[in-house]
Amino acid sequence: MAEPEPLLTPADVEAWLALPQSTQRNMRSARRIPYLRLAGGAVRYRRADLERWLKEAEKPVVVHPPLPLGRPRKRTAGAR
Repeated sequence: MAEPEPLLTPADVEAWLALPQSTQRNMRSARRIPYLRLAGGAVRYRRADLERWLKEAEKPVVVHPPLPLGRPRKRTAGAR
């Protein structure tokens, strides 16, 4: 039988994701991040849950074409 994956503490997650513990606390209260609450009240995270959460939270990057260089063209009368 495989050993269970070790659980991450809020300090571990802060070091791994550069996500401050205060932000984690806010995200937990808003139910925006997956976490476990142990019997004694301690908070822990499963790495697999966080990796899935990160993947689902990814947004595609939209690259816009560069703006033309030079002076803007003058509008001609009647053109809108």
